[in-house]
Amino acid sequence: MARNDIRRKVATTRNPFTVVVCTACASGDGSAALDALKATVRSCPHGMLVTTGCLLERQACTGAAPGGVTVVVQPCGTDRRPEGPARWLGPVEGATEVRAVCRWIERGDWNAPLSVRWDTRSHVGSHN
Repeated sequence: MARNDIRRKVATTRNPFTVVVCTACASGDGSAALDALKATVRSCPHGMLVTTGCLLERQACTGAAPGGVTVVVQPCGTDRRPEGPARWLGPVEGATEVRAVCRWIERGDWNAPLSVRWDTRSHVGSHN
């Protein structure tokens, strides 16, 4: 078997979730982050990706860092109803942080910490 024929199988979560990505401030690196997040969400049977404009007022925007994107992950049921608080991640900058977020999503343990510079335990309030 040729080396190119070996494909890494990634175990992905079956836990339902929605990933919201702000694309308002994304540069070229931001579109690479979006592509990686798309691939991750596609690999999860109950994942959904939503792209949006700025999630905050422009003055408070956290995604304005070059190449950074803001990501919100909302755990939900298979019926897409929210279950628990959403998690605000970002700005996610650079390939290392994007890979960390993608691996975290693939594991589906929404309470697990991420080994990146921002605190993923900051929850977005929800009354849904």
